[in-house]
Amino acid sequence: MPKRGNLRKKTDEDEGEDAGAGAEEAPTIVIPTEKTKSKKKGKGKADGGMAASLLSFDDEEAGADTFQVTKKPPAGDGAHRVKKKSMRAPDALKPDAEEKKGGGEYSIERLRELASAQKTLTARPAEHMDHNAPANGRSGAGTREPIAFMPPPPRPGRDDDFGIPDAAAIKAAKAKREAARAALTSAADYIPVPGAEVDVDMDAGEDTAWEDEQLRKAMSAGAGAGAPRAVVKKQPSVDVLAGGRAALESLRNGVARLEVSRQNAKNEVTRADAALASSEATLKNHEERLTAAGERYKYMQEMRDYFRDLCECLREKGPIIDELEEHAQRLHEHRGLASKRESEGNLRDEATEAEAGMEAAQAALMRGASQAEAIAAATAAAEGAIAARFDSLRPNLDEFGRDLNLAERQAAEKRAAVRRSRREEELRMKNLGEEDDAEDAVEVELFYKGLEDATEAASQVMRDAGADFSSIPPIKARSEEWKRRFPRAYKDAYMPESVPQLFAPFARLELLSWSPLYAETRTSPGSAAAPAIDTMRWYSDLFDYGMVEGDDAAADDSDGNLVPTLIEKLVAPVVEHAVNECWNPLSLAQSTRLAGVVKEMTVYLEPTECEAMRRILSSVRARLSEMVDRGCDIPAWAPVITAAAPMAESYARRRFGVAVRCLRVIMAWDGVLPQSELRTLACDRVVAGCAAPRLRLLLARPGECLAAIERLVAVLPPDWLTGSARVVRDVASR
Repeated sequence: MPKRGNLRKKTDEDEGEDAGAGAEEAPTIVIPTEKTKSKKKGKGKADGGMAASLLSFDDEEAGADTFQVTKKPPAGDGAHRVKKKSMRAPDALKPDAEEKKGGGEYSIERLRELASAQKTLTARPAEHMDHNAPANGRSGAGTREPIAFMPPPPRPGRDDDFGIPDAAAIKAAKAKREAARAALTSAADYIPVPGAEVDVDMDAGEDTAWEDEQLRKAMSAGAGAGAPRAVVKKQPSVDVLAGGRAALESLRNGVARLEVSRQNAKNEVTRADAALASSEATLKNHEERLTAAGERYKYMQEMRDYFRDLCECLREKGPIIDELEEHAQRLHEHRGLASKRESEGNLRDEATEAEAGMEAAQAALMRGASQAEAIAAATAAAEGAIAARFDSLRPNLDEFGRDLNLAERQAAEKRAAVRRSRREEELRMKNLGEEDDAEDAVEVELFYKGLEDATEAASQVMRDAGADFSSIPPIKARSEEWKRRFPRAYKDAYMPESVPQLFAPFARLELLSWSPLYAETRTSPGSAAAPAIDTMRWYSDLFDYGMVEGDDAAADDSDGNLVPTLIEKLVAPVVEHAVNECWNPLSLAQSTRLAGVVKEMTVYLEPTECEAMRRILSSVRARLSEMVDRGCDIPAWAPVITAAAPMAESYARRRFGVAVRCLRVIMAWDGVLPQSELRTLACDRVVAGCAAPRLRLLLARPGECLAAIERLVAVLPPDWLTGSARVVRDVASR
C-alpha cells in the first residue's frame, strides 16, 4: 500500500523523536477526545517531552479550528520534506479563536491505533464511525464512538492487502512524485477558494484522495464546525496549456510592441530627415532671399540714381520745351487770324461792291436806261465803293503813330485786285463759292518758316543729354525691366503715376511739328488729312509699354492707360487751342482735318468721362453755329436786277456756294457730334433758312434752280432728304 501523507504537522521535538522509527512507520492521526482536550488546555508535553501537534475543533465557536497536515518524509530524505499550508475555516481566522479552543484533539498514540486498525480491517476510520450517536463534549460537538462496520470488498486486480508499503513501493512512489513535481513546476501550489484556504500537494497523486475524504469527514464530525471545506484538485494539463497560451500571447504582444517601437523609431528617423531637409531648404531659401535682397538693394540704388538724373535732365529741358510750344501756338494763331481776316475782308468787300452795283443798276433801270447802261453804272459804282468806304473814315493811329485804316485800305485794294483778276474765271465756274478762300501767301510763308525753325530747335533740345536720357527707348527699357523684376517696388515707387510725366517731354517735342489744321509742308495739299496719332514715333514706342512678355496686362494696371493719358494731357490741349483760337469753320480743308483728329481722339478718350473732350466738342458746336449765322447769309435779290449788276449776281452765286460749303463742313463732323444736332444745323438752318429763299428766286430760271437743288442734295445723306421734302415741295409749287 502506498505511503500516505501525515495529516498533522509535527513540531521539532516530534520530528526528533520519530526519526528513529524508520521509513516503514505508519502515519499518525489524532482524534480529538476529552482527554486530549484537557491536554490541549494544559499545553503539556506528551511521551518523553514531545510537543504534540494538535488538530483542534473549537466547541465554543461556530467555525472550525485549524487543521494541519504534515507529510513525513522517509528517513534520510529530509531534502524532500514538503510542508503543507494550513487550511482554516473562515471563523477560525479570528484573533481570539486560538484562546477559545476547547474541543478534543488527536494524539499520536490514538492516530497510530486508528491507522493500525484500518490496515487490519481494510477499512478507513471514517467508515467505522456511528454518525447517529449522540455528540459528547462541552460544546455539543464532541467525538462519536466507532462501531463495528463491515469492510468493503477488495478492489479488483489487487491481491495484496493494505499493509505497510515496503521500500520498493516507497521508492516507486517517490519516483512518481518527483516526476509529477518536475512536470508541474510552473503550476500554482494551490487555487484559492472563497471562504477557505486549501493546500494541495500535487506530489501526492492518488494518495491524496483518501486524505481528502478523511478531512471532509473529520471536519463534518465537529459540532458547529460550519460548512465543509472544498478541496480543489488542480488540473496540470489545463494549467500548462493556459500558461503556454499566455506565454505565446505575451510573446506576440512583445513582438507587436517591438514592431511598433521599430516603426516609431523609423518614423522618428523619417521625421528627422524631413525636418533636416526642411531646415536645409529653409536655409537655402533664406540664402537666396538674402542674395536677392542684396541684388534688389543694388538695383534699387541704380534705378534711383538713373531716374533722379533723368528727372533733373527733364527739369532743365522743360522751360525750353515750353517756349517752343508757345512759339508753335503763336504761329498757328497768326495764320488762323490772317485766314479769318482775309475771309472776312473778302466777304465784306464783296458785299460792299455788290450792294453798290445793285443800287446803281436799280437806279439806272428806274431812270429808263438800257441794260447796258445799267451794267456800266453798276460796275463803276462797285469799283469805287471800296475807296469811298475808306475816304469817309477818320485816321486810326496806333501807339507807334501808324494809321490802321490806311493799312486796311491798302489790304482791301490788294484783295480787290485779286478779285478782278479772277472775276472772268468765276463767271464760268458752276460751283462758285464752294472752294476755300485763298489765304495770304505772305502769312502762309511766315507760318511754315516759323514751324520749321521750331522743329529744328526741338531736335536739338536733347542733343547734349546722354544716350540713356535723350530718347524714349532707353528710358522705356529701364522702366519695363524694373517692373518685370520687382513689380511691387515698381508700384510702391508710384511709377505708374510718374511714367506719363517722364515720357511727356519727348511727345511734346514731336508734337511741335504736328498741326491739327494745316499741312506739314508748303507742298502738301491743303485738304490733306492730318497725320494720324498712331503714326507718331512716341505713340509707337509707348503703345506696348508695361506689357510683360508672356503675361497679359491686368485690368487695373495703370500702365495700360499710358497712351490715352498722354493723348488727354498733351494732344487734347493742342486740339482745344486750335478749335478756339485758330480754326476757321468756313475753311473746308481745316474743318475736315480737325474733325478727323477729334474723331480719332474719341477712340482713346470717352467724351462722357474726359473733361477735355467735353470742352472740345462744346467749342466745335459753338463755332459751327456761329458759322451758320455769319457765313450762310444769301441776299434775296430779284434776278431781273442782278442781271444788270454782274458783281451783285456773282456775289449772290458765291454766297449760295458758301452755304453749300457750310453743309460740307457740317457733314465733316458726322461720327463726332450727334446726328440730331448736325441735322438741325444742316436741314433746318442752312437749307430751309438760307438756301430756300434763293431757290425760290431762281424759279424764274428753272435750269439754274434745278442745278442749285442738285448741289444741295449731293451733300446731304439720303435719309436726311425727308426733312427737306417740304422745301422741295414749296419750291416746286411756285
